[in-house]
Amino acid sequence: MCGITGFTVNKQSQYPDQSMKILDPMRKAIQHRGPDDMKDYIDQDIAIGFCRLSIIDLSTGAQPLYNEDHSIVVVCNGEIYNYKELRRKLEEKGHRFVTESDCEVIVHLYEDEGVECVHHLDGMFGICIWDIKKKRLVLFRDRRGIKPLYYYWKSGLLVFSSELKGILLHPAVSRTVDRESLGFYITLNYVPYPNTIIENVFKLPPGHCLIFENGSMDVHAYNSDMYRLPGSRNMDEKQWVFTLREFFWQAVQKRLMADVPLGVLLSGGIDSSGIVAALSRLGASNIPTFSVIFSKMPGYSEEQYSSMIAKYFNTNHTVLNIDADCLDYLEEVVYQMDEPIADKALIPTYLIFKEASKYVKVVLSGEGADEIFLGYYKYNNANRLPSFALPCMNMLRPLMCTSRRAEKLLNYFSLPVSMEKAVLWDMVFMEQEKRALLKQDFFSTQSVESVCHGKYASAKNLISMMQWWDLFYYLPENLLMKVDKLSMVHGVEARVPYLDISFSREVLRVPASLKLKGGTTKYILRKMFQELLPEEIVRRRKHGFTLPVKEWIKNDRNGIIARSLDRQRLDKSIFNRSRVEQLYSAHKSGKEDHTRQLWNIITWQLWADHYGIS
Repeated sequence: MCGITGFTVNKQSQYPDQSMKILDPMRKAIQHRGPDDMKDYIDQDIAIGFCRLSIIDLSTGAQPLYNEDHSIVVVCNGEIYNYKELRRKLEEKGHRFVTESDCEVIVHLYEDEGVECVHHLDGMFGICIWDIKKKRLVLFRDRRGIKPLYYYWKSGLLVFSSELKGILLHPAVSRTVDRESLGFYITLNYVPYPNTIIENVFKLPPGHCLIFENGSMDVHAYNSDMYRLPGSRNMDEKQWVFTLREFFWQAVQKRLMADVPLGVLLSGGIDSSGIVAALSRLGASNIPTFSVIFSKMPGYSEEQYSSMIAKYFNTNHTVLNIDADCLDYLEEVVYQMDEPIADKALIPTYLIFKEASKYVKVVLSGEGADEIFLGYYKYNNANRLPSFALPCMNMLRPLMCTSRRAEKLLNYFSLPVSMEKAVLWDMVFMEQEKRALLKQDFFSTQSVESVCHGKYASAKNLISMMQWWDLFYYLPENLLMKVDKLSMVHGVEARVPYLDISFSREVLRVPASLKLKGGTTKYILRKMFQELLPEEIVRRRKHGFTLPVKEWIKNDRNGIIARSLDRQRLDKSIFNRSRVEQLYSAHKSGKEDHTRQLWNIITWQLWADHYGIS
């Protein structure tokens, strides 16, 4: 795992002969992603910086990597899990390798097949290829969006980086907020690709390729079926259990390749417990596992279950006990996320990776299981109310309108089946609430349809539309961004076996009736691990990885909430002060729970301060 950054240079550049001077601070801004080594490649057309976290081939795997005549340059952030097979085939064709790095296969594949080389890669990656002879720059992002890749494009200048903070240090990039992206953030707690919160800066979407050549740029999906949910396969429950187990063992086995210590983030839920079970099945012992507990707030803690799994498999278990207000870390965490992402689990995620970094450099984590196995309660609740519920709720509307949740529920059931309806329950602020919250100059209307552009044609019903959005937007833009940024800041590489391409594609072929059954979410996943895990783990309900944020906002022990919501700061912000004060007052008094709304506002305020956004 590493960090890449760079930019193109042309004769019209405002900064001639300053490539190294510009590149050096950009690279240093992301050095935490690769503290083991820093290198660069610079010529008259491009500047590329690289920082390395050594995981495979510790002694000779430095980047950039080159082909035999040094006409092709490659840097890669990530891992190529099938590199040994690819290397063997390439060597049979006569290619010469000079390292044992998994990423060296990329440069030789590109020699043979050009941009089509990406179809052979099984892994997680953000890749930069510079073809010196053709003066062509190629960027790739992996199919599930596990590794981020940002780029700036304006007036023929292309700047790219593994993190936004690297791009923002290029002198041509201004820190101007993109108004449409702001609206999406307030609505969703994150900004969906391809935009970012900064004007003219974009995220390369998962499964996409960027090609810059002859002064022009093109971005396209490198798989024609990128956004298609595969059709169901007709197999019985036992066949599915057997098939998925075999695919999952392979997915975990692939992710064991490393020349450094490896562990598992263990919450005690079925997803992370299943990873430990798979490792045990594959012969691993004394597995390092890491858990967060809240000893003074048992309602938020999963200590009982994580300890049960640690004892069951005799893991080398480390427990991080959070027994106090952790808001002291909030400013640092918001900065490391690059864009404002108002996820309440940011702090425990940051802290558990910090703890894990003392013992290992690679961890396996359970992200993606909820999206592919229909693990969220909203999937189960999607079609529960009968058809006569809406007329009844309309009759009761005068009595319900004082309840925000009830009003949202009424709106939900009044909408036809659509992507707007599929995403509605995840929205932090509805349009009318957003209008009241934001100053007029900052308000704009957003539609998730404008993001999707009809790409979800394979989603045939409400549940599949919910899953489509979660898989292609919420997962890469919120969950995987969180895991990437907060692991890499501590020099730890996170791998996510549930998002193995072969395994996840197979799971997406399982009928919904075997994922949601009898009110049970992730039914077929539970069956997969039924014989391998304690019954209590298999049967327990989902418990999100979160913090007692509701109480922390009320108590505000270190004053960070009051500082963020200070009258003068709010007057200078994008928010209507009176509306924010209403939300805060109602929350502190206990009359209403505005945790999500206030966390969204506080995150924005801290982000804007850190990045100098007025």
